[in-house]
Amino acid sequence: MSDFKLSIIDIINNDILSVKQRIEYIIESNSDFKLNIQLILIDLGSSDGSYEIAQEFKEKYPENIVLLQNNEKYEGMGHYYNLAFEHIRGEWVHFFDNEGELPFNAFLNAKRYMKKYHDEVDIVSFPVKYYRGKFKAFIPKIEYSNEDIIDLTKDYNHSTIHLGASFIKYDAIENRFSEELVDCEKTLFLTEILLKKDKYALVNNVFLETLPQYKYDQDFYTKDYVNNKFELFFNHLIVKTNGNISNYLQYIFANELTQIIRIADLNSIYDTKDEIEGFWNQLYAILDKLEFEYLEVHEEMPRIVRSFLVYLKNDDFHVELQPEKSKVFVKSDDYLINSLHFHKIRIDIVEIIGDTLNLSGSLSSNCDYRNLSVKIIKEFPNSKKEEFIAKYVEYPTTNRAKQTFLGITWEFPYNFDFKIPLKKDEKSTLNLRLVYHENGNELEMDNHIMFREFAGLSIYGNYLIKNDRIFYFRGRTFYVEPYSYKTMIKLEFKSLFRILKAHGPFLGKAIFYRLLHLVLYPFWRNRKIWLFIDRDTFADDNAEHLFKYCIKQDDGIEKYFILNKDSPDFERLSKDYKIVPFGSFKHRIKYLFSEKIMISQVTRGILNPFTHENSYNYEGLNTYKFCFLQHGVTKDDISWWIKKFHKNLYLFVTVSDLERDSMVNGHYNYEEFRIPVLGFPRYDNLSNDPKNEILFMPTWRRDLDTPEEIINSDFLKNINSFLNNEKLNKAANEMGYTLVFRPHPELWKFLDYFNLEHVKLSEGPYQEMFKTASVMITDYSSVAFDFAYLKKPVIYYQDGNYHYGEGYYDYETMGFGKVIFDEDELVDKVIEYMKNDCVMEEEYKRRVDSFFKFTDRNNCKRVYEWLLEH
Repeated sequence: MSDFKLSIIDIINNDILSVKQRIEYIIESNSDFKLNIQLILIDLGSSDGSYEIAQEFKEKYPENIVLLQNNEKYEGMGHYYNLAFEHIRGEWVHFFDNEGELPFNAFLNAKRYMKKYHDEVDIVSFPVKYYRGKFKAFIPKIEYSNEDIIDLTKDYNHSTIHLGASFIKYDAIENRFSEELVDCEKTLFLTEILLKKDKYALVNNVFLETLPQYKYDQDFYTKDYVNNKFELFFNHLIVKTNGNISNYLQYIFANELTQIIRIADLNSIYDTKDEIEGFWNQLYAILDKLEFEYLEVHEEMPRIVRSFLVYLKNDDFHVELQPEKSKVFVKSDDYLINSLHFHKIRIDIVEIIGDTLNLSGSLSSNCDYRNLSVKIIKEFPNSKKEEFIAKYVEYPTTNRAKQTFLGITWEFPYNFDFKIPLKKDEKSTLNLRLVYHENGNELEMDNHIMFREFAGLSIYGNYLIKNDRIFYFRGRTFYVEPYSYKTMIKLEFKSLFRILKAHGPFLGKAIFYRLLHLVLYPFWRNRKIWLFIDRDTFADDNAEHLFKYCIKQDDGIEKYFILNKDSPDFERLSKDYKIVPFGSFKHRIKYLFSEKIMISQVTRGILNPFTHENSYNYEGLNTYKFCFLQHGVTKDDISWWIKKFHKNLYLFVTVSDLERDSMVNGHYNYEEFRIPVLGFPRYDNLSNDPKNEILFMPTWRRDLDTPEEIINSDFLKNINSFLNNEKLNKAANEMGYTLVFRPHPELWKFLDYFNLEHVKLSEGPYQEMFKTASVMITDYSSVAFDFAYLKKPVIYYQDGNYHYGEGYYDYETMGFGKVIFDEDELVDKVIEYMKNDCVMEEEYKRRVDSFFKFTDRNNCKRVYEWLLEH
């Protein structure tokens, strides 16, 4: 006889910011907690106080809470769940999902179903909604049945239930979790229980919201992982069912094959041809057990994966052409993989620069890029035609890289760039065509066109005006005409009608600003407006220094610096300049009429005051040139981030030929003229007046974006250890030095977790910091370039864990100081500098001279003249 109605198992692993709330949620959402609930807490050796919090609850509820601690090396979730089985005293068992969220009524609803269907089922489960990242952008799963009981022999597509959403009858559990499986141990555990009755109860009015179960990292795939999955999951279940693979088990098999086929290269995990042959034999043995029906309709499996499995099973891939209908079908036997003529072509960039139309876009298909091309047919009123073939472009470091499964390239992104010359007073139509090539023959398709966010046009703002031309899109055709206000009015009212019809968010604002733009356009169209912005919350970067130079130039250009009114820099700059508050009415109007925007960041939310207000509504109105002044020297490969198809920078300022060449020859895909070596404007105003300060400026880590992540990180522990190093603080006091800590802007939100007892926190302008510091310690931050520019000593204190891809810059051979990985060695080096008046060694001075192209005070002048000329 069970002592409790329900046993809940929860894993604790350095969760100090959430463990208290989690335990309280379990207690408070079960009104019968003391009477009917057992809570088994398993701590994995937490060092942040999580275990002590759990202990407090254990002392308060000694009869209900079991607290276990396991300090051994991490063994996988299955291992820890198995530890709980020795202590379970509940009739039903629930494995709490500490990454998910359940509503307050979840347990109450589950217990009703447990009681109502006690004799019919062994599992009661909730539907699941998956989301990615901080924002709950839900990944659609499947349409759940309205039935309380899911009969898997009929509703086989409801078979992949989630452990954290399930309540399991303890008596139905025969086997423990497999400790050799690392990603499907939970699925195996649940499947073996489902096989007993082929059904479960589904609580329809409650959802578990959680992260996706799988993360596709190629380092995750090993020989043991694959072999264990074949033997302990697939083959185990085949033997258990005597080879009678039911329809819902086929569905589960197909879902788990999704993980296997995402291995990009079998040679990366297997050592011999015989091992690879063994892999294929195992895979095909499982595929032979699957019927097409359960592959073709698998709603949870991405279509690209589904089609690849069908291709493997059929061992066939071919293309069928219907020239008379301009249709191209990609098939595997009778299974339709793609209808190429139905593919949407998505436009990334629409802009007119001088007398050239730049048009970029992409599509993805299973057809090799060598069989495709994209062309534009331009037709004039006199029926004369011109054809332009797009340049094919690759972005291998982005999400548009080729998709390779098991060494077979299965999805080919096709990125294209057009440069179409435009004649003066030209009137023409431009039709975009996707072309399939095979054996010397061509078949043209008239595909549907869509616009990505920030493309320059949208379905609402379908026209733009630039250089006395109107360029607009209607149906599936682009049009070029000479500018006329009458035409603009017609196009604008059609845009307003579409916005009204869509009835989207921020509708009123969009109509107001579009109408105001329409009214002002005849009077403002020839005004030259330049906007300057560093961050919306901070100044003191390249934009501020360039602005101060440009504002002195008498050139007829209106210049405005944009900054949030709450910024500490707002009052400082407002004393001498007219600063436009970020997001204000004035900012929005100036933005819509701006010719160029000079900015030291590339974040859209900083650039565009309408970003979070349905920016599609304003596309076409904003025809500015996006001029990136940079925040720091680019030393790493950041082509995954600042790629042309997303940022479309008009100017990318660099300081060194090495920096520029890494971009020109990399995968950014910007035209060469857009990446000049001009020098950073802020370097013009760097000055040197050291005040015996040791400046510590670590950069941030992209993977530490939540309090839980930062508080348990070695990154935070190492920083706090250094800032409070007894030997360093003693030496600094004796020699009259101050340790100054300046967090990266992304670290300010975590400031409470840093131990700043022995340091001075710097909040002032960067220029002043660099001026007064005697030596700088950083890890990977580009601020080292500013400091080295002054030929003051730099030390790199690194942990080998950096979030950017390796670039051209090598710290050991090109860096401006010693690279150190050990805290004691770092302290000794700082003390050495303090004893020698913080003088940079000659070797590093030579590196400074060889890296920077310009060391004069004319960077602002060069950037300004480039902007005037271009």
